[in-house]
Amino acid sequence: MIYFETNHQKLFNYLIHHFLEIEFFEFPEEIDLSWYLPEKFLEENQEKCLQTIEELYNWTDDNTEEELGPFHEYILSHFIDEISDFQEDLEDFNDIYFDDKALKLMDLAIQEDYKNDEDAEFMTYKEYKKEMLELYQDVHIYPDYLFRDLDCRLIDKIYNNHKDGNLFLEKRLGIDLDYYFELLPKDIQNQYKTGHIYLYGDLKEMILLFQQRIEYGSLSKLFWNNSQPKNLNQIEILLDNLITSYFINQEIELTWTSTIKDNTLNFTFIKRLETEKHLISFQLPIFSKLTKELREDFFKICKNYEHCDFIFLCFNDEDYNKVVEFIENYIYTQTIRYYLNIYVYDLRAKISPSKKKKR
Repeated sequence: MIYFETNHQKLFNYLIHHFLEIEFFEFPEEIDLSWYLPEKFLEENQEKCLQTIEELYNWTDDNTEEELGPFHEYILSHFIDEISDFQEDLEDFNDIYFDDKALKLMDLAIQEDYKNDEDAEFMTYKEYKKEMLELYQDVHIYPDYLFRDLDCRLIDKIYNNHKDGNLFLEKRLGIDLDYYFELLPKDIQNQYKTGHIYLYGDLKEMILLFQQRIEYGSLSKLFWNNSQPKNLNQIEILLDNLITSYFINQEIELTWTSTIKDNTLNFTFIKRLETEKHLISFQLPIFSKLTKELREDFFKICKNYEHCDFIFLCFNDEDYNKVVEFIENYIYTQTIRYYLNIYVYDLRAKISPSKKKKR
């Protein structure tokens, strides 16, 4: 079952499933998407489009809750547009597309609406049912029930504006082009080797790669001098070399500077031909400062940058446990998740398997 923006999940999952069955799956060997999708998009993504149609068909017929990704939203929104056009052109559309089960589910939805609609008291149930049945049978308004927004349909325009340096609409709508990256034409995708348009997407990939190699590889050893953790000046040199190597391999042109102050190592990044500053701040935990005030300090710092990431470097159990406690109490609590990008690099010395056996 797909989670749609409606209180009537069963109804709209069944309607979409039934529409897909009529259009594609009564004769699945003859599926033709050319009526439903832009020609160039279909040409570049033929196989994935077919796979997505099958996923939509299967998801709307099972009990496991699924969420639409950008590709699903894009294809489903175009599909609904075409079905809406069919409704305008076919006189017997309702008889074909709304079978007995669809009408029964509509009736149940209308009964529930009547109980919960404060304005319904001014109408008889018969009047209310007639009005609501017309709404539920109007495919033109289905996007209001199915999608939170249709930003996926604006991506070409948003990208062109972004390329020209016009970010007004992009920021006003809160659109993340990286999220919709797979919807862009292939020639544009090929310009971005890493799959990210925004620098913070590339920085996040780097942060997660380093974290993975610390946890499952041997990168953590480079943060130690024998049995002692390196100091921030040494860590600065190490990270500078790691960052240089990473971005050379990714063929991304950018500049960065680093500063050390109060147990904090800050790297500020600027991508070539851009002006927005991005911060990665490496923190050595100071127990007395792991409080709500530190969270507020992080928010203040974020106001000066396009994007910020904060990474705690933990060299022992006490550091690690205190940082985890700070995150649980003040960042990602049981009642609220503050919008801060916090990571923990677990640099605690690892005991090798051979030493474990000797014990």
